[in-house]
This record gives sequence, structure tokens and C-alpha cells, in this order.
Amino acid sequence: MPEEPAAAADVRAALGHTVSRGTARIEFRCEIPPVDFDALKGPKTRRPDGHPLRGLMRRLGVALIVVVLAGTMRLVERWWRKSAAQPAAGVIDFEAQRCMYADSRSTATLVVGDRTWRGPFGTAVDAVSADYASTMQPLWVIDLVRGIMAAREETPQVLDGRTCRRYSAHADLNRVAEAVPYQLAIPMSMRRLGELKRIEVEVWVDDGGCIRRIRHAETRGGTPSFPVNTATLDLIEFGIEPPADWSRLSTVLLEPLAGAA
Repeated sequence: MPEEPAAAADVRAALGHTVSRGTARIEFRCEIPPVDFDALKGPKTRRPDGHPLRGLMRRLGVALIVVVLAGTMRLVERWWRKSAAQPAAGVIDFEAQRCMYADSRSTATLVVGDRTWRGPFGTAVDAVSADYASTMQPLWVIDLVRGIMAAREETPQVLDGRTCRRYSAHADLNRVAEAVPYQLAIPMSMRRLGELKRIEVEVWVDDGGCIRRIRHAETRGGTPSFPVNTATLDLIEFGIEPPADWSRLSTVLLEPLAGAA
């Protein structure tokens, strides 16, 4: 089924309805597939033969370095994937265009517009250096829906007991930039200006017209050795009381979200 402008308008209308709710409790996860370490080694090259012993020592040294690096990378990846398996929990304030969320590693993140602060629970925001917000954070994923120009309705899907309409769509990041008062991060995989007009995104809308899930997949470098990073934002409960204090990276955000309406 081809993409339709009418479906895109429906998704943007759902975003407007969602934002009108003021705040939302969220879950956010980033998924990184396993790295193809064999692909990272690259093709084998043959060097001119030298002294046999010297060549043997060189090959042993290179092999040892490869084994150590590959083992270290696998350990880091295993730790990261285990940590990322637990979604970060938090809250988003649509009107103030900010969100705060915390993960299972005792780390909280605050995003305001195009700036982000990250640090241990309870840390004063002023004590943490601000950085530019990336594409792998909730506010960017929400903003991406503002730029949807074409969409296609897919098979409905049940999320947390709710039957949701599911859309696959393409967003124009230039349109998003016109809709928000701050700078936007650009996906690392984008190499041409035209690609900014066709960013893939999936959106789930419940029967009340509110967005319940947004998913964006990003391919790093466009090669098999650099896998797809997937960001999934779930909007669990609307109209909640936001944190009273945004000047500190809160721990309250880790309260269980199960059963929220």
C-alpha cells in the first residue's frame, strides 16, 4: 500500500492531541544489535616476505592485538546490551519542551531543547557540563513526528492492552526545524541533504487519538559492520504531575510504570 498524505495528516493530528495533554510518563530504550567483529577486521593483505622469524613474530603480535581488542569490545557490548535491556523511565513536559529520564545504571538525563545534562542521581544540573542533545533521546523522537509528510497505515497492534493503529512514515527534518525553536541533531548516517527529507519512523496511535509509541531506526555508516540503532519511546500515562524540581537529576523517575493508564 502506498504512502498517503491523509495518513500523515492523521499522525500529525494525533501528535497535536498528545501534546495538548501537557505531560506524559515515558519509557525509552535504545537497542544496538551485535557488531560484526569479523567485518571490522577488513580484508587480509599480503606483505612482502622478509625474515621468517620476523614475519612470524609480526603475525603473532597482530593476532594477539586483534584477540584482545575483540574480547574487550565484546565485554563492553555485552554490558551495554544488558543495561539497555531495561528501559529508562521518566517524564516529558511538552509545553516546556523538556524531559528527564533515569536508567538502571544510577544515571539520570535531562534534555531541554537541544541541550542535555547527564550524571548520577541527585546531581545538581549546574554541576554537570551541558552537551548537544543527540538523536537518541525522547524529545528528538517526539519532534520527528512533526515532520511526517507521508505515511502508510499498517496492521493494528495491541500495546499494553490497547489496540493501536500503526503507521510507517517518512519525516522531513527540515520541516521539523521550522516547527521548533532550537537546533536539531542530524542522524549520523545522513550523508546527503536529500536524506533529511526521508527519515523513517513508526508511530502507534490509540483509539483515543493519542500517540502511544514512536520508533526510529538509524543505520550508522550504511555498512553491515555498523548496525542499526533503534530508539523506542513509549508514552505510558498522560497528564501526570511533573517533577517539582528540575534543577537536580532526579531518582523519583525510576518508580515502576506497570499498570499506568
